[in-house]
Amino acid sequence: MSAFDFRPYIWSRNTEAMKKKVSGLLPKQMPHQFTVCEIEPHKRDGGGIVYFTFSASGTQDKVKKIAEELVSAVNIELSTRGQRRWYDFEPARSLPVRGVPFSEDIVRMLPSKKIKVEFVGPDLTVEQLYREFREFGLILDIETQPTSNKDTPRWAIVHYSKLRGATRARNCAHGDVVGSTRLLLSYVREYHTNVVLQWFKDHTKFTIPLAAAALIAAIYAIFDPIREFFVENKITHRFDLSQIPILGNMRKAAMRSLLRRDSSSGSEEMSAWTGLFDQKDRLVSILNEPPESFVVVTGPHGSGKTKLV
Repeated sequence: MSAFDFRPYIWSRNTEAMKKKVSGLLPKQMPHQFTVCEIEPHKRDGGGIVYFTFSASGTQDKVKKIAEELVSAVNIELSTRGQRRWYDFEPARSLPVRGVPFSEDIVRMLPSKKIKVEFVGPDLTVEQLYREFREFGLILDIETQPTSNKDTPRWAIVHYSKLRGATRARNCAHGDVVGSTRLLLSYVREYHTNVVLQWFKDHTKFTIPLAAAALIAAIYAIFDPIREFFVENKITHRFDLSQIPILGNMRKAAMRSLLRRDSSSGSEEMSAWTGLFDQKDRLVSILNEPPESFVVVTGPHGSGKTKLV
């Protein structure tokens, strides 16, 4: 579905213009001789990485603290301006990159809310993982590798509530070293299941009778109107071809010629009604009645039903 996301096209139309916009978000006056060296856009994950230099002296911890102060100054400037884009509801924010960014365009490695953290060294506890990844966004769950699982390297999965938190962690903490453990981060592909279908699968005692009832209702809803349609047409002769004047006249002419061809002499006609004159009178009386019923002529083969008709 990422092919339908139009935001990367907005960023990729003019990379230089995007760099100028990011540069415009930075404060004009920064301490410690803050100088921007390079801006690396991340079209798929969103945002970009700003490489900068500054002047500082002292221990490693002191230099790190000064770098964090510079990032805080940038965040204060962004919160003051309240920069928002029409296609994004979250305000712009800066975070320190503690690891080595891994910029890639692998098709299958799409961003997701779950981050797989591989440990190159001793395992980290849930508390250590929480302190390491909480600043990037709200965490829903942290899943550690079971002790029975002997796969290497060891891993843990951090599940964020929003996609933005996962992309922040992936770009800012990949390659970070916590204690003596190096962290390698990658996205975990998410498989979404349909809640309704899963409920139907888990409750077959209810779903099977419901499915049968739905099938019966569907059959009745489909075939009952068809039955009514044909019965109504049979009674009203709506589509009877004999109702067409030309075809009706042709049919009557064919019936007359058939009757003339099959009609017998007077003696034969009398012989056909021998002993049945009372039945003949009854048949005539039935045929003279209004056409509210019908007459069925039955008998063995060759008994003269056609002649009777």
